[in-house]
Amino acid sequence: MPASTETYILSFELAGEDQVDNVEIDTDAHTVTLNLIPFGSLTTIFPEIELSFGASITPASGEEADISSGSFTYTVTAEDGITTQDWTISTNVLQSSETDFLVFETPGVSAAQIDADNHEIQLFFPEGTDLTAVPTLIELSRGASSVPASGVAQDFTADVNYTVTAQDGTEQVWTVTAITQRPFITTWDSSGEVTIDMVSGFNYNFHY
Repeated sequence: MPASTETYILSFELAGEDQVDNVEIDTDAHTVTLNLIPFGSLTTIFPEIELSFGASITPASGEEADISSGSFTYTVTAEDGITTQDWTISTNVLQSSETDFLVFETPGVSAAQIDADNHEIQLFFPEGTDLTAVPTLIELSRGASSVPASGVAQDFTADVNYTVTAQDGTEQVWTVTAITQRPFITTWDSSGEVTIDMVSGFNYNFHY
């Protein structure tokens, strides 16, 4: 049987699954497109490449390749050692559409309540806190930005709307509400009666 003249790339796999959305192989155009999820400074890959029976490839499968330029060339040599085919490997960095708040921190708040379904955030402050210029520290979905931005002091005496813009331009408005809480105080008078300072709108469970 004569040696094969096929020079196909059958599969092109990358180890970093958290960095790759999918791989598209066009056997007619002899191209491979790597659809990548932005993740740090991804500049090199170590692909595992499956070829036509008996074929070889340069650079070799498993060898480091630099993808910082956006495209590079692999040459496949068929089993017959004569037939060759250049393949263009290109990268397409996908843009995230996520517009989530991951963290919302302010002084005096142990943890904000983030409602991702309704795009609402509640901040609970001790009664008497000055809410007119509260420093903020926020963390968003990868690549997203917000207006107002993280680090900008806010007046939370009324609800504040934050507009989060994803990498791909998708926008989502979030409403941030500040709630003040009185401390839970109990006092005993001389007759042994207990007085409890209760806050309207909150539920209390008592055990004795």
